[in-house]
Amino acid sequence: MEAFADNQPVMSVVNTLRDLFAHEPVSSDIRIALVSCVGILIVVYALAMSALPPQGRLQTPDLYVCQTAPLRPLTLDL
Repeated sequence: MEAFADNQPVMSVVNTLRDLFAHEPVSSDIRIALVSCVGILIVVYALAMSALPPQGRLQTPDLYVCQTAPLRPLTLDL
């Protein structure tokens, strides 16, 4: 548990952002922050792609075809 507490990625991201917003020199935590963010992004992307069916990933919506019902005139019954 101590190893995880010493090397957790959240603290390095927080320290890097704090240094950047305070206009102070960024420590070596920026490397750990970038690597952890990229690692988390890769894992989440892989999980998302495994959750989608293959045919759902390959189909792209046709943006030029409108598939709505034709418009009708608006009538008000008073």
